[in-house]
Amino acid sequence: MELYVVRHGETQLNRQKVLQGTTDSPLTEKGISQAQRTTQALSHIKFDQVISSNLGRAIHTAKILSEGRGKEIIIDENAAEMNFGVWQGRTKEEICVDEESTQNYFAYFQSPEKYKPCEGAESFEEVIERAKSIFDRMKKLAKENPDTKVLLVSHGAFIKAMLLYAKGNEIKDYWNEPLITNLSVTLFEIDEENIRLIKDADQSHLDEQLVYVQESGYLR
Repeated sequence: MELYVVRHGETQLNRQKVLQGTTDSPLTEKGISQAQRTTQALSHIKFDQVISSNLGRAIHTAKILSEGRGKEIIIDENAAEMNFGVWQGRTKEEICVDEESTQNYFAYFQSPEKYKPCEGAESFEEVIERAKSIFDRMKKLAKENPDTKVLLVSHGAFIKAMLLYAKGNEIKDYWNEPLITNLSVTLFEIDEENIRLIKDADQSHLDEQLVYVQESGYLR
């Protein structure tokens, strides 16, 4: 079976450089345009299922991507973004208020193996476990129907967890390239035993120039 994983479109909080996590924010006009262009790029693929995280920005993106396909969107909370606890809804400047929080913030992006979840936040291990649950579900589906094609709309940190698990890498490698840009497409080929990465965060259909700010993990 084939699993196409797409990150949601740009949101208002993306533009404001705010950590969203499980909080929500509407798509911008650019985010909607990104989704529409991706719809065209995937128009030749006949999806048997469309799955979205339970967050509004992913659901809106999934609705655009599935328009005209006659498919009900299946909501899966396991595909939600990483929960950042008390960091959610804050900018870098609002998070880094003392030496300890500053060190932990930079550890999250630069040395994830040293990151300590703040109050109410998930660990990387917990997010990876959710990614595993998605793959387990897909393996079962592949056993039942190996020709199934599934579209999953999710989030940057969660897609990174999927890639880490599929590649068998360690948490220190969590943020290795490529970037998971808005509406990038990652393709996995899955059977009941194996996961193969076919396409890794492809954004060629968007033709956008992006700059990565290493110290914060933001795109601009």
